[in-house]
This record gives sequence, C-alpha cells and structure tokens, in this order.
Amino acid sequence: MEMTWKDLLIYIIQTLCGLVITVGIPYLFTLIRKKIKDEKLERIINRVENIVSKTVILVNQTYVDALKDADMFDAEAQKAAFEMCKEKVLAMLNEESIKAIAETFGDFDEWIRTLIEAYVRENKMEYIEIAEVNTEE
Repeated sequence: MEMTWKDLLIYIIQTLCGLVITVGIPYLFTLIRKKIKDEKLERIINRVENIVSKTVILVNQTYVDALKDADMFDAEAQKAAFEMCKEKVLAMLNEESIKAIAETFGDFDEWIRTLIEAYVRENKMEYIEIAEVNTEE
C-alpha cells in the first residue's frame, strides 16, 4: 500500500496530537495544582494577617491602653504585650497554616514576630493620625 500526501499528513497530525496529549495534559494538571496551592496559600496568609491585625487591636485595647493610662507601660510591659498577642494568635492557628507559612517563609516565629510588630506600628501610626486630627479641631 502506497501512502499519499493526505495519508502522510493525517499520520503526522495524529502523531503530533498524541504527543501534545501525552505531554500537555500532565503539564496542564501541574499548572492547575500549582494555582490551587497558590490560592490556598494566599487564603492562609490573608487569614493569618487578619488574625494578627485583630489580635494586636485587642491587646492594645485591653492591656496596653490601660497601662499607658496608668503610666505603667515600660519595656517589660511591652514584652508581655507581645507575648500575649503571640499566644492569642497561635491559639487561633491550625497546624496546616503554621506549616504552610513555615514552608513558604522559613522561620515561622520570625515571620509572626515581624507581622505582629508591623501591625503594632500600623496601629500606632493610625492612633497618631487620629490624635493629630482631634487636636486640630
């Protein structure tokens, strides 16, 4: 049996389609898994940041503000406030979140410390801005 150009073209297309399917589908699944993992990690990070933000506000309102009003907020009280905040945050996190953050950023404790300090700073700046607006009025 002799091959015509049409038969040869069909054979080439079938071979290429088989190759695309063989290589393309696993690659597509890899991309989908990566996207799902990235979205899940993003949700975890957003959840942890939200927990830290609200916990910093809570500790400020229930502990720090009272000590500042009594002029008793010193370095020891600052350390105690940090530890209180960290303990409350850790109590709200599950192992999956801690593991995902540790795998992504390395040292979980350092990451959470930095995040707490960043939110403390952010709250302090908002408090200063509000105080400045109130004194201008």
